[in-house]
Amino acid sequence: MKNYSYRNRKPSVKLRKFREENGLTQQEIASKLACNRAYISQLEKGKFPFTMNILTGISKEYPNLYKLLNLNDFEAI
Repeated sequence: MKNYSYRNRKPSVKLRKFREENGLTQQEIASKLACNRAYISQLEKGKFPFTMNILTGISKEYPNLYKLLNLNDFEAI
């Protein structure tokens, strides 16, 4: 399975901004995406890449966030 890194921190910033604007905790997002809270924290800091599983989960659970993510900012690694 491919992982996707990004050319800049925009996806990480968009994830955090979306979460905060919608009053969601990292734990709530992690539960919906079947990962742990620490992973969401690292995504928001730009420390971990977005995996295909995470992007798929975002598209299903948070379609508005998925629309905000500019997939041109990602590249397969």
